[in-house]
Amino acid sequence: MVVFDFDKTLTYQDTLAGFYKEVAVHGSKNRVPFLIKRMTLLCFAILYKLKFIDNTALKKIGVALYLKGLSNDEINKHAVNYSKKIKLNTIYEVEYLKTNPDDRIVITASFSDYVKPLFPGEKVFGSELKYVDKKVAGLSVNMYRAEKVNLLINQGIQEIDAVYTDSYSDQPLMDIATQCFLVRDNKIQKIK
Repeated sequence: MVVFDFDKTLTYQDTLAGFYKEVAVHGSKNRVPFLIKRMTLLCFAILYKLKFIDNTALKKIGVALYLKGLSNDEINKHAVNYSKKIKLNTIYEVEYLKTNPDDRIVITASFSDYVKPLFPGEKVFGSELKYVDKKVAGLSVNMYRAEKVNLLINQGIQEIDAVYTDSYSDQPLMDIATQCFLVRDNKIQKIK
């Protein structure tokens, strides 16, 4: 089993901010201007970098600013539209595509809503939104750090052959992998 992270592993850049922008610019019912939302999230991102808040808190704030109150249909529409704008990198072309589809999984902290359309019929797991009455009410699962391993264990997978990631935040995945590949600037370095 080979596990691939998504952002900056199979893409050239992080995609979450782009999804927030897609929603804000193309039809969000929350009429607070995009620039104000962006500056607010930036302030919280600084708090995250300074370790005053964790990744899950930062993602919950992003959901509250950009996605809360949107219907499932609206999220799906934005997700499909946005997924068409995501450019996959050469790691996708060289490493991902050479792996047997039955033996690969994409696990990402990004929302599965916009990642799944890129990999139809494949195993893709990501952060999930919480819905109440078919409207976004918050964050259900932040697929970050140990949550990725917890997902695999729930799927009956205790160890993996390889992991491709851009970040040491995936150390829990690295710990159960036989081989680890660090992706930086669209280049691969074997680290285990």
